[in-house]
Amino acid sequence: MSTSGSSLRADRGRRHHYASECPTLLTVAEGVEYVFRIPGEETIRFVDALNGSGIRYAMVRHEQAASFMAEIYGQLTGRAGMCSAARGSGAILAGHGVRVAYSE
Repeated sequence: MSTSGSSLRADRGRRHHYASECPTLLTVAEGVEYVFRIPGEETIRFVDALNGSGIRYAMVRHEQAASFMAEIYGQLTGRAGMCSAARGSGAILAGHGVRVAYSE
């Protein structure tokens, strides 16, 4: 097996993405129009990546509300619903709506 330098070299003409931009790229590919989210410092880079992508976001006051709104949006439109939550307890609270979405 050859480990020549050319195969290990980075593509210099290619733009590298931040980790926060990867979910946005996947979200655009899935055709998501809205992200239901709660504002917070943990998701600020994700919000920055959403700006300019054409995806709109609706701010809510509770992570559980965001997950239920995404679930209902998906049921009513037949499109993918997406919510964004803060880490830790925010992710746990958003999990309730995700569980309901998978159970129906």
